[in-house]
Amino acid sequence: MLRRHLPASPCLEVHDGADRVGRLLVKAENLMPTGSFKIRGATFRLSLLSAEERRRGVIAYSTGNHASSTEASDAAPDKADHAAALTPFPRLDRSG
Repeated sequence: MLRRHLPASPCLEVHDGADRVGRLLVKAENLMPTGSFKIRGATFRLSLLSAEERRRGVIAYSTGNHASSTEASDAAPDKADHAAALTPFPRLDRSG
């Protein structure tokens, strides 16, 4: 189902230090349209909406990638008009 909406994220082989741990592959989710894996979950859930739920629209409330992924998903109802991302203000500082 996700293949209709999202590009594949490749597994990239990492050569630095691979001789210590064997073959090391990294799933490059940062290459997704919103820069994270969150768009996979948002797209999957939006694809399950009934016709009535799609008509009413979607609101995602998040301080991060989930809301932007919900809004950006190709599976969002009438993408431009009925999917909204709300971000609380002020944003949380997670820098440490």
